[in-house]
Amino acid sequence: MSPKFSALLILIILEKAGSSVTPVVTFNPNWDKIFLYESLTMTCNVRSPIPADMSYTWYKDNNQIHTWQSSVIERATTYNSGNYRCKGTNTEISDSVRLDVINDYLILQSPLYVHEGDNVTLRCHYHPGYSEGQTIFYKDDTVIRHLGSDPELNIYNISLAGSKEYKCTKKLPHFEYSGEASIPMKELFATPEIKVTPFPVMEGDNVTVTCHTNVSPYRPETELQFSFYKAEQNVQRFGSSDQYGFQSAKLENSGKYYCEVSGRMIVKRSKELNIEINELFTQSEIIMTPNEMIEGENMTLTCHTERSQLIPDTGLEFAFYRDGQNVQEFSLSNQYEVQSAETKHSGSYSCKVRSSTKKITRSSKELYIQIQGVFQGGIQNMIRLILSGLLLITCFLFIFYHIKFIKSLEPASKGPTSP
Repeated sequence: MSPKFSALLILIILEKAGSSVTPVVTFNPNWDKIFLYESLTMTCNVRSPIPADMSYTWYKDNNQIHTWQSSVIERATTYNSGNYRCKGTNTEISDSVRLDVINDYLILQSPLYVHEGDNVTLRCHYHPGYSEGQTIFYKDDTVIRHLGSDPELNIYNISLAGSKEYKCTKKLPHFEYSGEASIPMKELFATPEIKVTPFPVMEGDNVTVTCHTNVSPYRPETELQFSFYKAEQNVQRFGSSDQYGFQSAKLENSGKYYCEVSGRMIVKRSKELNIEINELFTQSEIIMTPNEMIEGENMTLTCHTERSQLIPDTGLEFAFYRDGQNVQEFSLSNQYEVQSAETKHSGSYSCKVRSSTKKITRSSKELYIQIQGVFQGGIQNMIRLILSGLLLITCFLFIFYHIKFIKSLEPASKGPTSP
């Protein structure tokens, strides 16, 4: 690699790192090939607004050639063939563009930039001053238009798929000449990618789903339409916005999403993105300690839930209810205590948990609690004692009679035998 080329490469890399606008090289007339001695104008186009003091630099085959925005090639020679690039002040360097100056009788010309969906004109161009003759056009060596006097072929809505190799011939009374062209088509816009913010998504978040794509820098004026789908169902019809969103995300918003982009009769679909709405905290459960309550004892109710491991410091508040009536307002404590419980404290208890920052609330199932009176509790304890005693006596009797039964089955002792 020559020192000159190395210096140029370093310059390009440095300039790319600090700039964002990429100029585009255009030709007028818009053909990628011209004949010897024909003329052509090359222009370095920068998106507006263009600073008044903008300066330009051109390169041919990586060698700096001049500093004008436009350059006119008059009476082109084969020396003018090459790869051209340009840049402006504080811009990136353009993509390389190839110009071929041909010393022949016939060339097949195509536009400099061809994008999917374009209506393209190919010109079977005979050297000026020679008879035009009859023209035949081919694609992959198959005739697609037979003899005719029109030197141009119109291709409508050209596709990225299939071959891009074309050829034309001109028949004269005693000669036949041919020219070939390969059309390097460009994407009008890239296959879209669907993205979600924030990530990960927690319930209660305001969610934005973006359908991201890049329009070809050679067609920045292309207007695109975007649509969004969830589980194959359309959730936002085609429109100019590349975003779809929902406020205060719920668990049912989870699902597989994708988007489509449409422009100039071309539709492209993104891959699916599985968007999962994560719980801030689990369903609450009310727990009583001790398990049974007798009048006069202290009762503690706990509202149990588990925070998401994604946000373990989620601030939560708790409230308690008896028979649907609030008995403890929302607070940071997940416990409700009753000192010296009375029978009037019996009832159906439940609790609610809510996020301190988001509008997420969950209610537990009801738990019926019966506070037993002291007398009632004493009778119940006595009944339990009697039942336990009866059960113990029953076990002893069963064992006794079982042993007696086994002994009754043993054979009696035999005495001495008579003579």
